[in-house]
Amino acid sequence: MKTKFLLVSFLAITLFISCSKTENPIDNSKSAAPMAYMVDMNDDGISDFKLEWNTTLTNDVPTEMVGYIFPLGSTQMLEDTTISTTSFLQLNDSIDASPSTPEFFTSATKPIIRKQKDETSWTVNSVSTLLTGTPMNPVYIGVKFQKDNMSYVGWAKIKFDTKSGEPQLLAKKYALDKCKIDQ
Repeated sequence: MKTKFLLVSFLAITLFISCSKTENPIDNSKSAAPMAYMVDMNDDGISDFKLEWNTTLTNDVPTEMVGYIFPLGSTQMLEDTTISTTSFLQLNDSIDASPSTPEFFTSATKPIIRKQKDETSWTVNSVSTLLTGTPMNPVYIGVKFQKDNMSYVGWAKIKFDTKSGEPQLLAKKYALDKCKIDQ
């Protein structure tokens, strides 16, 4: 009888402790979860690349936010060896399945947009920014991806809100061997 009483008491105390409100030891207000924007080039339900924003914290204070292009799966982004930042294209450019030097396809992650702590607007990394100081916005991104064991090339036209940093996909197009930017 004494054992039964001790067992019931133990279960009651365990139930009371497990149902009581406890403080969460992790303060979620300090975590900086990245914002991500997925792009499905061919509408097959599988994202081909994403834009993701990461925040650099210094002494728990956000000091820099950077948006990166992340190729997903076997997707590759078009790059140019003569340019150190993301290689954007322009209207009437063509994306070739086998580009000529200095262009090439890579699966490397690249920065695309950035904002420092005290800045009021975002800066888009682009060829125009490097050459003229004026960022292109919207931008064209060259892409190579797989679908049904076939390689396709294409482009995505993305406009960034320079106040919030949020992207908007305006247009996209792809083809087997060569794809011209026409909108």
